[in-house]
Amino acid sequence: ILCGHRFRISPRSFYQINPVQTEKLYSIAMELAGLSGGELVLAVARVPMQPWPAEVCDDETALARGTLFPALDLPFIGKEVR
Repeated sequence: ILCGHRFRISPRSFYQINPVQTEKLYSIAMELAGLSGGELVLAVARVPMQPWPAEVCDDETALARGTLFPALDLPFIGKEVR
């Protein structure tokens, strides 16, 4: 549960493990953006010079996987940080 909402995440998803700090950052971002908390906000970032692929996931699949692009639906493989 994050910010009062329950999320379904897959084992391959990246999840911020510090929910207290995440909620602080979200509240600051919401305040700066003038959001009340009832809006549905989806973020799409584009890398300069990155072509839009022809194949994209449907909305439900994209939300479940965290990406529109099947080619980017890769497992997150963490390594030890030193």
